[in-house]
Amino acid sequence: MLAEDEEQLTRQADTFASDLTRTVQGVLGPDVPAFEAVYERGKRGARRLLVRSRTPEGEPSPPIPIKIDGKCRLELIVQLQCTWDGHRSFLAIEDSKAHVRMMRKPEPLFRWEYLRHPESNVPCAHFHVHAHRDEAVYLLLTGKGDNARIRKRAAQLDADTPVIPQLSDLHLPLGGPRFRPCLEDVLQFLVEEFGIDCEVGWKDAIHKGRRAWRRLQTGVVVRDCPDEAVRVLKDLGYAIEPPTEPRAESNKITLY
Repeated sequence: MLAEDEEQLTRQADTFASDLTRTVQGVLGPDVPAFEAVYERGKRGARRLLVRSRTPEGEPSPPIPIKIDGKCRLELIVQLQCTWDGHRSFLAIEDSKAHVRMMRKPEPLFRWEYLRHPESNVPCAHFHVHAHRDEAVYLLLTGKGDNARIRKRAAQLDADTPVIPQLSDLHLPLGGPRFRPCLEDVLQFLVEEFGIDCEVGWKDAIHKGRRAWRRLQTGVVVRDCPDEAVRVLKDLGYAIEPPTEPRAESNKITLY
């Protein structure tokens, strides 16, 4: 039996899962696995609420097949962990991943990831490219700094079996918690760059989902930085009456 607090969060996560299903199926087709919200135990035993795809038989997190010219060429893996926002009013994402890989290959080609509470100076919204470039490896080997990841790379080089860094070790920043890309951006990237098979009207599905996401993020940014929102609205002719106790700017607006 879920507590009332968990039930409210689950209802919001169910709506979010339904929206993701509508968008992904609107682009890739009605046979794509649907998303669901489900509680499970994490590695440390703590309960966590996940939004992930599932098969009709209930198998969790199956790769979503992506066709090119009628043949399955790529797979998309999407999973998001949900929690309450800081005010315990709205759904927030604790961490998320969207990985694209070749069919039945374990290593991704691209990874879009988000960590609400990142560690070791990793940008909270970041992108990985799995490829090989000698210049990037050279820079990773010669870089100097005091953060944990740079120290770890140096230690790995001195190990009995040295570990050579790869281009995929880089965390390319993507706009922080407020301006990060959404799943619709990933899907359109696959359409525009790889010419994947998609439904008639796929762009409408993308635009609808992206509009909802960006409107939601706009509201969150306004809450993070109300003074700037007031300034812009006044410039547009709106009459704004400030509250008795103005809200301070959130540190989310400056996060890496």
